[in-house]
Amino acid sequence: MINDLRVLFAPLLALVTLAMGTSLLSTLIAISIDDLGGSDFLVGLASSFYYLGMTIGAFKIEPFVIRVGHIRAYAVFAALITASSLLHCFWQNTYFWISLRLLTGFGLAGMYIVIESWLLAQSTPLNRARILAIYMVALYGAQSLGQFLINVGEPLSLYPFILAAVLGSLSIIPISMTHQKSPVYNEHSVINLRKLFKISPSGVFGCFVSGMILSALYGLLPKALEEFELERIQISYLMATTIAGGMALQYPFGWLADKFNKRTMLMLLSFAMAIIAGLIFLLIHSGIVALYAILFVIGGLGFVLYPVAMSHACDYAEQKDMVSVTGGLLLVYGYGCILGPLLTSLFMMLFGGLGFFYYCAASAAGLGLFVFWRSNQSPPLPMEAQHHVIVQNTHTTPVSNDLDPRVRND
Repeated sequence: MINDLRVLFAPLLALVTLAMGTSLLSTLIAISIDDLGGSDFLVGLASSFYYLGMTIGAFKIEPFVIRVGHIRAYAVFAALITASSLLHCFWQNTYFWISLRLLTGFGLAGMYIVIESWLLAQSTPLNRARILAIYMVALYGAQSLGQFLINVGEPLSLYPFILAAVLGSLSIIPISMTHQKSPVYNEHSVINLRKLFKISPSGVFGCFVSGMILSALYGLLPKALEEFELERIQISYLMATTIAGGMALQYPFGWLADKFNKRTMLMLLSFAMAIIAGLIFLLIHSGIVALYAILFVIGGLGFVLYPVAMSHACDYAEQKDMVSVTGGLLLVYGYGCILGPLLTSLFMMLFGGLGFFYYCAASAAGLGLFVFWRSNQSPPLPMEAQHHVIVQNTHTTPVSNDLDPRVRND
């Protein structure tokens, strides 16, 4: 483990620095658009534009990275994010900020590609699971810490945006000082989405719904909490708790999914989240401690849907198609991320802050009912034929699919 950390120190330090700034910026935008007079729908639109930029970048940037090299490419994408962070200070206009979210998402996808391929170059079949786990913990930990930075100043002041820009620019330093050679990309088989859905309908739909839910958690939960008349510092703590729950509960739920049938586990997780989120109106007035506990559990349930759904789909895939399958599932997840904030904003326009939780409940219940229906249509895969659940970061790119320990580099 110590040797892995020593080898991966430069890209991981860049990742942590970057993620703290972008996490700060995401929450800042969500709660600041309201101060500019924007509606819940515009908050959702800003989040959708962010994920649209990430989705476009994740599947279009690789040729550029290969052509100019990883260090130069990272500097370009860091400059994009730094510039977009600072541009928020020049014109405080909701629609201008929404367009900047597209630019930020695109740049962030490029930075993830560089970092993930860096990790991939240092991985082997023997240490790939450890490297993936370290990557996930570093990213989610940094995103959780980034929530506390929102308290450096008022949301519409210059300080939080400048801090996000500073962190983005500082992340260039460890990457620029390393002597590591540039990674090499491999070619893999290609599977279209129609074929992927035939392979595992529950896995594909599970990834789509997890995108709908997680994009709402990142993009609109701060706005929903603000409508409960909570202070900004409380919102930052609650957001950090939600992300921490996602990090802490993935492994226990993943272990349970390995012990039981993954499709059954996916259904149970979905219904559990639907019940907890749906009954929020009974629990919301139980005190701030209860709200911390609720969001910790909702974060844990929401974040674990993707790895369980992905692992279930991969159980039905051939080894040679593994990278293509996980890349296709990530694309499906991205589509869910684009749609989710828009639907969430509509729920919030109807029900206020509670609408966020009702949306999560409806989405999770829909997934649970679909998986229940599929369970009656086809028999489950025998336990001995199932892979272990691999906890993966959902804010990622197709390059990280090669880090999946189930993928062999022959």
